[in-house]
Amino acid sequence: MAFQAQKPSDLGLQLKTLFLKGQGVVTQNPGPAVSSTRQFYSTHKGTDIGVPDRTPITPNFAGQYKSLGVQGGYGNRAAVYNPQEDRTYYLSHLSGMNAPTGNFQPGESIGYTGGTKGRYGSGNTTGPHLDVESEQGNTFAKLLSGIIKSVSKNSPVSGRQPKLDLSQMFGSARQKYGDSLRAISRNPNKLNSLAQKYGGRVFKI
Repeated sequence: MAFQAQKPSDLGLQLKTLFLKGQGVVTQNPGPAVSSTRQFYSTHKGTDIGVPDRTPITPNFAGQYKSLGVQGGYGNRAAVYNPQEDRTYYLSHLSGMNAPTGNFQPGESIGYTGGTKGRYGSGNTTGPHLDVESEQGNTFAKLLSGIIKSVSKNSPVSGRQPKLDLSQMFGSARQKYGDSLRAISRNPNKLNSLAQKYGGRVFKI
């Protein structure tokens, strides 16, 4: 079944400008699934933009990205943080990313769209497109904040909690564990390692 163009919302037009230099056709707005999507979902959280396979993804802002690997129906997925908006975008059905994690500058290609049906990593798809979802705030910072709370509980420093600096913790986590903050938050050994460095210990994970 071929994709059909939908009337793009203001969000859809914004996302095309943010990531694809205005290219592509909006084929699914957030909300009830259209005919091409209904075989997979009754409602759709993201915006689908139909573009040729391996179209470069070139954000028009400076930010951070992290490859999230294959995630079920989303296929190859990545998280992209825009500090100007304090918003994290999730890009799905990718055919590739330029690096597993890192920073990028405006106009720099960070990877390529995908979604070709039947290819490994395309996820649930009927044709080449980019699926974009977003949430307010920095997902990486939220994870790190939870780590800091775990580390600072029950400090061995009598009578006071250790002062844990977010940027220092973030730098330490990146240096030791390559930014995989979700993995850190679920790994008692890694949490204890950070706790020892900053004078606390893990109370609750």
